[in-house]
Amino acid sequence: MQLHFKTYCNKKNLQSVRDFLRKSLTENGITDPDAYMTVLAVDEICANLIIHSNYCNDKMEIDLNLAFLHNQLKIIISDTGTAFNYENHTDTALVSLIDEKRKGGLGLMLVKKIMDEVSYESVSGRNSWVLCKNIH
Repeated sequence: MQLHFKTYCNKKNLQSVRDFLRKSLTENGITDPDAYMTVLAVDEICANLIIHSNYCNDKMEIDLNLAFLHNQLKIIISDTGTAFNYENHTDTALVSLIDEKRKGGLGLMLVKKIMDEVSYESVSGRNSWVLCKNIH
């Protein structure tokens, strides 16, 4: 089964993303804690796209595609905003963040811990995050 959701790049729309995802996961038999953690990971990616890739330009869109496969949930989140340099990204050590009293910097590390697979690509102006979660 596949589901699709599209929203504009406005922080106020993050609630509708979370609501869509929670409902979709529940209706397809994914329960807490997997559902909660998956919503958290997708929310983090979408927030980053809205704020950093699309600069809260509510004329830009984010697409979410959910595919419920045999033993896996595959979520593709795509946009046409500024590309992220995923290959050069390194997770910041938690100790460094605390020492520097920095806000932020944990989101992608959290997404990688929650999801079983995380990948990113930018091709011809289309950026796509692929998040996979093994389900039982």
